[in-house]
Amino acid sequence: MANKFIYGACLPFTHWRLPALRDPRSGDVVVFRFPEDRRKSFIKRIVASGGDTVEIIAKKVFVNHAEVAEPSSAVHFDQITVPGGVGQPRDNFGPLLVPQGNYFVLGDNRDNSADSRYWGCVPRDLIIAKAFLIHWSWCPDDDAPAVILTKPLSILNSFGYNIRHLSSRVRWNRLFSAVS
Repeated sequence: MANKFIYGACLPFTHWRLPALRDPRSGDVVVFRFPEDRRKSFIKRIVASGGDTVEIIAKKVFVNHAEVAEPSSAVHFDQITVPGGVGQPRDNFGPLLVPQGNYFVLGDNRDNSADSRYWGCVPRDLIIAKAFLIHWSWCPDDDAPAVILTKPLSILNSFGYNIRHLSSRVRWNRLFSAVS
């Protein structure tokens, strides 16, 4: 769940915004329109804002040359540090000066996240809400059958599998917990 009013909610069917209670800041988990396809919404954590310099060295995030403490929700699925370079900014990135009016965002699943390391900063006008509550959390399952749109029975097969494994797939301890 997310609060649209804190950053100034858009009025329906217009491009007008209500006055914001405050601007987004580092550490906020925000919902925004994906810069490359504005029909999609993404959710990521703000790490830096306009005028800040961001650099990632061996998975450690630095803003203005100071190491940023990782939130407890940030995870890395491996200890391997992939060398940086064109097309591979996962563990080593930057330095990048964040343009004014923009935000550098990272996913908390750091080793498996499409974020500002890959597609750039998020302009302020694309940020629509601040996340505050996890209402549903679903554990991935590599054994779950794939849905193939050309095979309608695959939908029923997947649905049945997920119903049978519901109790083990829901992350019960995360339901209705605060986003931090």
